[in-house]
Amino acid sequence: MMMKGSSFTILMDDLKASFKLAVRNILSFFFGMIGVIIVTVLLIAAVAIAVVPFVIFFLGIEGMTNAIAQLAPLMETEGGAAMVIFGFGMIVILPFLIPFFVSIGALFGMGREIAESEGTNAEGVFSWYSRKFFSFLGGGLIIFLISMMPLALLMLALIPVHGGSPGGPFAWALPVGAFIWLTVSWGMLSMTYPAIVDGYSPIEATKISLKMSWTYFDRVFSTFLAFIVIVVLLFAPFALGAFVSLTMGPEVLGPLALFGGYVMLAVLFLDLVVLPAFIISLNRVYMILSGEDITPPPEDEHPDVSLVGGI
Repeated sequence: MMMKGSSFTILMDDLKASFKLAVRNILSFFFGMIGVIIVTVLLIAAVAIAVVPFVIFFLGIEGMTNAIAQLAPLMETEGGAAMVIFGFGMIVILPFLIPFFVSIGALFGMGREIAESEGTNAEGVFSWYSRKFFSFLGGGLIIFLISMMPLALLMLALIPVHGGSPGGPFAWALPVGAFIWLTVSWGMLSMTYPAIVDGYSPIEATKISLKMSWTYFDRVFSTFLAFIVIVVLLFAPFALGAFVSLTMGPEVLGPLALFGGYVMLAVLFLDLVVLPAFIISLNRVYMILSGEDITPPPEDEHPDVSLVGGI
């Protein structure tokens, strides 16, 4: 039975095992994500076909025009634009997030298969759509409502108070507070999708995630925060390059082009390695905290990168 507590050594072992499994199954995840993207686009189109006529029917073109006209003055300032986009945007785009909720769950299903058997296949992702569609949808909605809706409602409440231009402490407190809240809430809910994959309902999965993140706070949050740090470090060179270009002017555009190439490579690495490793890692942590005995991937001298992982 693997240790449920956390330490730096355990965290490094978790990351090492997850990245190793991600690399061994890189082609499976690559083709699986292509399938997920296609299904997501089709689902978004279906949602648009269903939602847009509904909105036009109830509000009418004139009603939509009046609503936009009333919000236009708030869009004249940067702070006001952020409030309107985030406040109203989170509510308006909610139906279009449904496909993403389900797609994320399908990827977690693939991650569970890899964590259990060290391998999966690209076609396996589609089976999770049919097996857990509404459960993934419910889990995504719960995560969204808990983490994002409070921020959206806060933005809406601040619009009439600050006239669309928050100043003083709000200028920095809002983004800092939002980042802290999202980090904490997403960390607390990070075991939700793995629990749904394990067969629990969205509500039960949320309860399990909250309980695990509270009882094993160090194990859950060390894993979650580790990947945030990895992403930050991955894109830090580009952020530095952008800062230098803004400071020194157009004479550094040549070197900045190199950072553009770096960003492309970083995005590929993020999509093909870091994201799968993150999903696999959360599944592994969930399985360990649930009492399931899992074995680390073998120490292969020549790792096999194949379409079906190590199988």
